Amino acid sequence: MNDNFAPRRGLAPCIALAVFLVGAGCGDEAVAPTDRDASPMDATAASPDGSPNDLDGGGEACPPWAILIGDECGLGLLDLQTSRGKWATSFAPDVLRYEVQTALDAESFSITAEAPETTTLLVNGEVVNSGEASAPIPLSGLSTSAGVVVAHDADMVGYLVEVIRAQVLTAPSVKLGDRYGSALAIAGGVLAIGTDAGEISGNDNTGIVHIYGRE
Repeated sequence: MNDNFAPRRGLAPCIALAVFLVGAGCGDEAVAPTDRDASPMDATAASPDGSPNDLDGGGEACPPWAILIGDECGLGLLDLQTSRGKWATSFAPDVLRYEVQTALDAESFSITAEAPETTTLLVNGEVVNSGEASAPIPLSGLSTSAGVVVAHDADMVGYLVEVIRAQVLTAPSVKLGDRYGSALAIAGGVLAIGTDAGEISGNDNTGIVHIYGRE
């Protein structure tokens, strides 16, 4: 048999292996291709569910103490609420001041804030657990302000919540002897205040009345 046509043992397996491992010579130890720049220590946790700590819903995640504010990670609150009142603007982590309108007869309110993990949450200087209501804050005068702070190590961010009472309804043109408010009628959330001597037209079912509604 001509030696030039003699089968060479081990050649076919080597060719087959080369299909999967390009660059591995026959007889050399095969090494699977790897990313030389990647290592387990370089990996950053991701939040595939698009949580507040997730960058672009599946990218690199913020540290546990931070949240995504715009396109960057930073310290801030996840949520902020009061037990009563109507907010002038909705909560946003990068907005640090809020006004809340409440009823004239309101005596107190509480604040519930949600903060990231490993942070400290304070309401008017008192530590509060994330997601739990603070102690009642008394309302005095026409408005009362409360400070909410979220802190991590030496960093902190403060929010200010001003709760404003509804003002007393008065008639600016009242004079001595006008007897304003001599007739009252209440139906649900509507208050009707009639004025004395308002029926001066001489006709029945006519007069002057002030109507106030509850928001």
